[in-house]
Amino acid sequence: MARFKPEIIAITGPAGKTSTKEMVYAVLKIAEKRLGKIGKSHGNLNTKFGIPLAILQIKTKEPGAIKWLFLSLWALLKFFLFQLKIIAYPKILVLEVGADQKGDLAEIVKELAPKIGALTNVGPAHLEFFKNTDELMKEKMSVMQSLPADGLAILPSQGLKREWIDDIKATKRFFDVQDLAGVARQVADYYRLNGKEVSAGLKMATKISQRLNVISSARGYKIIDDTYNANPVSVPAALIFLQKAEKEIRAKRKIVVLADMLELGSGSKKWHQKIGKMVKKQVDLFVSYGDLARYYQAPYYFDSKEKLTQFLLGTLMPGDIILVKGSRGMKMEEVVEKLIDNPKPKIII
Repeated sequence: MARFKPEIIAITGPAGKTSTKEMVYAVLKIAEKRLGKIGKSHGNLNTKFGIPLAILQIKTKEPGAIKWLFLSLWALLKFFLFQLKIIAYPKILVLEVGADQKGDLAEIVKELAPKIGALTNVGPAHLEFFKNTDELMKEKMSVMQSLPADGLAILPSQGLKREWIDDIKATKRFFDVQDLAGVARQVADYYRLNGKEVSAGLKMATKISQRLNVISSARGYKIIDDTYNANPVSVPAALIFLQKAEKEIRAKRKIVVLADMLELGSGSKKWHQKIGKMVKKQVDLFVSYGDLARYYQAPYYFDSKEKLTQFLLGTLMPGDIILVKGSRGMKMEEVVEKLIDNPKPKIII
């Protein structure tokens, strides 16, 4: 890093990091001839263990123990290829950064020294590692507070406390939390991209699997596959997307299938109850699955995926739109696969 001195764009937040990273990368990629080579982290390599691989542009998911030896050798080889300039190193590097525990982000940004930072939203996630949401957000804000005076801090227009932003030295810009593309627009403005370039870049942004993908089923209903993860920040965002998709495709019924939101610590029951009340007000049919999901108090609750899937296959009708969501550990993509009933599903949005 010290040798090549790329400008680092660090994206953090309780939800939406990967999608935001892809939009920022796609927009900057449009102007690559002018800005220089653009790089990004691949997958969700965003912890202090994954970021070294992201810096070396290694394409892999967060690795397990078995992969570490191979990845270490590959990383060492890539390091020498960059050093010898056989492979050009990016001039601008777009990274997502996350924390497994308190103090992780401060350690990460000390090494990265980002020029631009973006906070995707405010709210609870991974609270088993933090006392409360305030402590979590202070951890996230350490990214913004590390930015230099000539840098840029991109922040959501809602939910921030003044005490969190008072120590930010960089220029502050705000975006509507319901439109994560606003982060990409602010980055584009910083690098002086024009409106046509921004629009072209956003159209090219990679659609991330298991993140708000609308899939057309052979049975005539539409599935919103948002099964990558779930927390009290991402579920309301998914509900907003559901409302928009319902209008766009003129769905007959809005249905939500929601599994456990994991890693919420001692407040888990409270958050499940709160989200459950929110969902029930907005949909025609609410179905839940998982040990913690009973606290949603959904009209229909199942303790096994087999029973859940059987119920859905007997209930869903042509014209329905169904949002399927849950924490990563719940593996709700298995439910989506059975609902699709189509070897080559068509992603329509």
